[in-house]
Amino acid sequence: IQNSTAPYFHCIDVDECKSGVASFDPITEECKNEVGSYAVSCKVGYQRNTTSGKCDDLNECAQDPAWRKTIDKFLTAKKEGKVSELGEWREWMVKPENSSSAYGICWGKANANPNYWFTSASDPVPFCRNTPYDARGGFNGHRAVASWKGFECACQPGTKTKKGGSAVRVVLSCEDEDVCAQLKCPSLGEGWICLKHLGQCACDRSKGYVQRVNDQGAYCTKDECTAEDTQGPSTVNNFKHRSLISCDPLTKKWKEVTGYSFILQCNQCSHRIDG
Repeated sequence: IQNSTAPYFHCIDVDECKSGVASFDPITEECKNEVGSYAVSCKVGYQRNTTSGKCDDLNECAQDPAWRKTIDKFLTAKKEGKVSELGEWREWMVKPENSSSAYGICWGKANANPNYWFTSASDPVPFCRNTPYDARGGFNGHRAVASWKGFECACQPGTKTKKGGSAVRVVLSCEDEDVCAQLKCPSLGEGWICLKHLGQCACDRSKGYVQRVNDQGAYCTKDECTAEDTQGPSTVNNFKHRSLISCDPLTKKWKEVTGYSFILQCNQCSHRIDG
């Protein structure tokens, strides 16, 4: 713009970053004024998303491939109901490929000395959890974890980190995640319960529920047989013994037949021939 207050008219540069001309997100981006122009770039700890054009939080933990491999290994065990078989973290977590990576820092310190950052009451925190970048370090700039910029060292997958202590003394402990709270098995319907040791939902057999499947999927019921049956209960899969039972349409339970009664089809078990 032209400066009309000077003895001689001359042009001065406009700071587009401060004048509002430049459009940028002050949380994730920074604007740098240049002569006749300006430049917008992502702040430290963020990276440009080539699809959206926005600056996304940089996952410092994922920069080491071993971090993702560890998560995948845990998710596979969880799907197969074998989380309890994983054991101590040193036995199953994938070793970092880069000791100076965020994941490598967490693994190395926890493996060498579990109380490196905090006190003797702290548990080993070998895993890496991504957080928004903070130049001060972890836990709002706590001096013990000044190197935690954009990440925190946390407990192994399948457990959660609990923080205690004070501004001077920090204590970290690892607790089992409440898998049942995440699964919300009762919301699936009547008879569903959570099997914590398997990390999955199942029908409550102690109360007489069995799992069945219809067009809508799996459900729990106390009915031993229904019109939907085609194969009979799991204990009567052998077709040679199918003629020895019949479905009572009133009680919806299997019962032994008498005489020459036999079942034509399990899904037509209310229709029988007596001889």
